[in-house]
Amino acid sequence: MKILWFSNSINHHRYGYSTLSEAITEGLIKFGHKIVYFGMQSVENPYYDEKGRLMIGLKANTYATDIITDIIKVFNPDLIISALDLFPIGGAELANLIEKTGKPWIHHVTINTEPLFLPLVHGFNKPQALIAPCRENLRILTEYNNGIYLNKSLLITHGVDTTIFNDDDKNKIKKEIRQKFNLSENCFVVISVFRNNSVISKGQEQLFESWKKFVEKNNLAPEQAKLLVLSDPADLGGTNLIALRDVISMTNYINFVWFKESSKGIEPTFENDKKGSPHFFTYTFNPEEMSKLYKMADLHLTTSLGESFCLPMLEAAACGIPSIASDFIGTKNLMDDLLLQDFKINKGTIITLTFYSKQFFHDTDAVAEKITEFYKLDENKKEELSKMVSARACGLYSWDLIIPQWINLINQFENIIKQKKLDFNNRSLGL
Repeated sequence: MKILWFSNSINHHRYGYSTLSEAITEGLIKFGHKIVYFGMQSVENPYYDEKGRLMIGLKANTYATDIITDIIKVFNPDLIISALDLFPIGGAELANLIEKTGKPWIHHVTINTEPLFLPLVHGFNKPQALIAPCRENLRILTEYNNGIYLNKSLLITHGVDTTIFNDDDKNKIKKEIRQKFNLSENCFVVISVFRNNSVISKGQEQLFESWKKFVEKNNLAPEQAKLLVLSDPADLGGTNLIALRDVISMTNYINFVWFKESSKGIEPTFENDKKGSPHFFTYTFNPEEMSKLYKMADLHLTTSLGESFCLPMLEAAACGIPSIASDFIGTKNLMDDLLLQDFKINKGTIITLTFYSKQFFHDTDAVAEKITEFYKLDENKKEELSKMVSARACGLYSWDLIIPQWINLINQFENIIKQKKLDFNNRSLGL
């Protein structure tokens, strides 16, 4: 089949969607499918990449609503697959345009709130199949409006490349990378990886405040505890993380990961490295460098207020790094699968937002207490947790397990298309 895949660009931003799309499209090509890859951040002329994907980019509009109809006419795909946020207004218009082409359409959803965020509903009505990346997303989809999405919602989770993200040589790499970051072997290092934006809050303020309370509660010196943050600290669309850190007097306890040029492109380095520069989102580290970053840490921490999956948690776990995370939607399912229930953060204050979705705010004292619980575990228990989460992550979420699920789904689409059994009126497949 010829498939038009529409998502974040593979080579420009390290979104979770980029990672998923790169892995799945490569797997589809190996099974004989042709991929036309439409990247949301790409502006280059069309070209074939080394995996055989025909890469095309946008003209002006983020959702390509100015050219999507022409692209579909020119390439005439048998199937359209999108993995992106169908935010209004562009996402809704995109959904309308794809529907008018009459092409079968699979959409990979993002659900960060409960109940379903109403502006997403229009876009969700159009595809023949909705792919939920976690069990909570599937539940929210199938329970919405008396089950109107029940017959077209499927669970296929995110995955991880276990040839890169694993616990091989973890202690050796931990020692080497800490030396580069001027961190002692005995320092308690916690890493947090997130995009600093305000579309769905990553809980940046709660992250920093919780770390401050943990440090003060345990009376720790800067050389004893360090929170490493991989994000864009000065993103205009997010929180000024540098100012936030300084305001709460955590300059010596919270460090940002910088980058510097290397023979392989760029590599992470410590803050204020004279040969480095502050990290910003358009500069992303390759998976091999990310694996080393995770292995440097003792713990991964996220205080995000809503994730449909949480790729950094999975990557960290595969490397043998446990997490503390929220008991909510995507992180809830991952924490359960990794058997980390004791380190889940209970939802704090809950409010109802516009469009009737509920939002919550973490109790920072409770987060600090969870960090303290992990910090005080003996080394044998920490090592036991490390081996357990790596085995669970690699055993449940390897791409070798996830890609065949996509292949099976697309084979079903292919058979239904050949038999002309698609029901465009009800927007359903009957899978």
